[in-house]
Amino acid sequence: MTSVAEKRTTQARLGPVDADFFTVGYERLSVEELFSLLKVAGVHCLADVRDTPWSRVHDYRKGVLEGRLEGLGAAQGYHVRYVSIPSLGNPAENRKSDRSHAEAMTFYRHYVQSKTKELDELHDTMARCRTALMCYEADPAECHRSELARIMAERYGLTYADLR
Repeated sequence: MTSVAEKRTTQARLGPVDADFFTVGYERLSVEELFSLLKVAGVHCLADVRDTPWSRVHDYRKGVLEGRLEGLGAAQGYHVRYVSIPSLGNPAENRKSDRSHAEAMTFYRHYVQSKTKELDELHDTMARCRTALMCYEADPAECHRSELARIMAERYGLTYADLR
């Protein structure tokens, strides 16, 4: 019989394999490192949930990232489909406001809950393809993707884990 401590150690080594979907932030990660995290977790769909899928980090601009994932997939025989869903991103008016983090997440929660069609489409994607929600921040507690993950979990009865 496997003890709880042994199970946790195994899960930490193998990654959060029991979750219905994942979240990940690309801060301080190369695309190769991101791809490796996705591959280890069995993710085949990367849902970019940035309001503006552009980055100061060249490799994380929408078209560049899509191409890099395709190239890595071809080289490693593992496909990760890139999907951009800017309508579920944190709007600029919220990111650039003087709100506290808690106030900003409350604003985002109300904002995104009105996006029923987009949430249903994301859920459909998750049902067809093991998915990770991606945004910038390494720490999920600092990013709107965690609020989006909580909403998806509550609305559809799903479980999730951050890949980092």
